[in-house]
Amino acid sequence: MINSVDPYLPHIAKMLEMAGQTKSEIPLTVIYEEIKKLGYDGSLRWLQQVIGRYELRARAKSEEPIIRFETQPAQQMQVD
Repeated sequence: MINSVDPYLPHIAKMLEMAGQTKSEIPLTVIYEEIKKLGYDGSLRWLQQVIGRYELRARAKSEEPIIRFETQPAQQMQVD
């Protein structure tokens, strides 16, 4: 079953891939505005559901190993 977002999925995937290469995040509203320029006439909420269903953001992110390092007590401080 084809939905209103399907024709724009290649463009969305390319945007997410480019964001992944630059280690940045593209807000959903930016993706929405970009595909509206290409003719998308669906809602922002529907776009959000489709992106979530296809897990596009997760697929675009590469698996990066977690680098853990230890320091001696009183050598470093963590701030959250």
